[in-house]
Amino acid sequence: MATRQPGRCPDCGEVVTVALRKGQPGRVLPHGCPSRLCEHARCRVQGLADQMIRFQSGEWYCPGHALLLVARELVALHRARGEANWTAISEILGETLPAVIAKLEHGHLPTQGE
Repeated sequence: MATRQPGRCPDCGEVVTVALRKGQPGRVLPHGCPSRLCEHARCRVQGLADQMIRFQSGEWYCPGHALLLVARELVALHRARGEANWTAISEILGETLPAVIAKLEHGHLPTQGE
């Protein structure tokens, strides 16, 4: 039988309820943690939501991988057959890219997870 006691979330630092079972490590119970893990393959960077970039698709990325994905998308849109989709390119340049650059410039860099 598990006992519950107060503890701290190792990701966000909030006071949370921890479930304890004899012979097992404590388990932090769900609490709406604002910490996010980068969804890029093999990336272990984790940070609070204000340090990460959320794409319209709902995926979260560290600023470095967000920049990489935005750059790839811009190149793909520019190289598309026929005329480039300048409306989509303009939206990325005007909305998405400035947010990524701002987080990189202002030091919102999450740490590498263990």
